[in-house]
Amino acid sequence: SVAMRVMFGAEYMQFNSLAMSVATLLLYTFGDTDRAMYAVHPFIEASSTKVVIWLLVYTILVVTIGLSFFVTVILDAYSSAQDPEAIRKHEMEGERRFDERISWWYYGANIKATQHKEEQAPDLD
Repeated sequence: SVAMRVMFGAEYMQFNSLAMSVATLLLYTFGDTDRAMYAVHPFIEASSTKVVIWLLVYTILVVTIGLSFFVTVILDAYSSAQDPEAIRKHEMEGERRFDERISWWYYGANIKATQHKEEQAPDLD
């Protein structure tokens, strides 16, 4: 957005301030291209063609970063699924957390208070 502000801020109102440039590119990222393309006439004006080219570069960059997050999650899940020991460990951890939540709801906070008192009790042996 800083680059768009510096290059096109004087010509296009959607890039005339940093805040407007950020808002325009954020909306453009989520599919609202009308604001970014306001008063832009590609292939008629040279500066408009440059705006479209820079928006294309921005789109490629954002899509590449977004897809890399998606691919990372998929590959991490795949590698976890290939390790049976990690699956068992994950399931045991989930069961332990579930048991803790159920016992908290069933017995209330008294369990932790009782455990805390037992830890602090002096040893009389």
